[in-house]
Amino acid sequence: NISFKYYKDAFARLEAFKADEFDFIHENVSKNWARSYLGKAFTSGERLKEEFPNSNPAGMQGYIFNLRNPIFKDKNVRKAILLAMDFEWMNRQLFYNQYIRSYSFFTNSQMAAQGRASDAEVALLNEISTKINKTYNPDILGPVPIPPNNKEKNSLRINLRKAKNLLELAGWKIEKGVLVNEEGKIFKFEILLDSRGWERVVAPFSRNLKKLGITAKTRVTDISLYKKRIDNFEYDMLVHWYLSSQNPGNELSFRFGSSAADQRGSDNFIGLKDPFVDEIIKKILLSKKRRDLISASRLLDRILLFGYYVIPHWHNKVHRVSYDKDLVKPKNFPLYYGAEDWAMSSWWWSGEIKK
Repeated sequence: NISFKYYKDAFARLEAFKADEFDFIHENVSKNWARSYLGKAFTSGERLKEEFPNSNPAGMQGYIFNLRNPIFKDKNVRKAILLAMDFEWMNRQLFYNQYIRSYSFFTNSQMAAQGRASDAEVALLNEISTKINKTYNPDILGPVPIPPNNKEKNSLRINLRKAKNLLELAGWKIEKGVLVNEEGKIFKFEILLDSRGWERVVAPFSRNLKKLGITAKTRVTDISLYKKRIDNFEYDMLVHWYLSSQNPGNELSFRFGSSAADQRGSDNFIGLKDPFVDEIIKKILLSKKRRDLISASRLLDRILLFGYYVIPHWHNKVHRVSYDKDLVKPKNFPLYYGAEDWAMSSWWWSGEIKK
């Protein structure tokens, strides 16, 4: 028999696990994994702690711009704000170097765009351009933009200078430490959150934006109000994870299609309305061959990345798992799997049966 226990509090859940109230736990919080899986149960070997490798598609988690807010309409503005996020500092100081920067809406999968556009992508883009009678920016065919890094000395300062120049191109300049436009409008926005745990993650990002004269504040709400606000698109920016699979499908229309941009409760959090995106999604849904699906998905990824609609976050390639010593797992790991599902379907109990 397999039973589940639910805890309202993450601390209580972990302490209950250490006290042998249940036998298997999957940890999502890097801080907990680095600092809390300690104590007698682990030193004695009663509880084991391991990281299980996987090849699961990571999708795209990030800060989502709401283009319904006029201050985010200019791509130079979005790109400038992206430059202010120092992932390397956050990974080192907050995440104990457990994460990898995400780079695609289909991170860690065949569908992720890479380098310059392939011949198939170019042909498809030209076909769509002719069909809808619209031109495209040829830069889209060049190397895919990758998130900036701050590994080298003074990298953040250099990126913030680039951001300042981009903001000036968009008509914003710093006056008395505050970013304003020609009409005197102050550049400020709110990041909507559903958990206070995100506040410590947003804080260094906000500090860097402050150096550009931008005020970014957080608003944490309970889950019901959060749901109501995102359903009505009442936010400037939010944190969201666009999950992906090995075979993208109908979810793309709901996330990025023009018809969903004004549909209450849709996942088009960006407010994106792009005829090229609409046509590419149609191609993905109608693909009969794997190679056509891959080419169309990579082209979609390329266009979304060039739009700077999302500030990419991070992912990892392991499941962080702790379990009772009497639980035994197979020697070989599957490629694509959820830790809990795999354990329930393939692990077995080698010790005495608990009452």
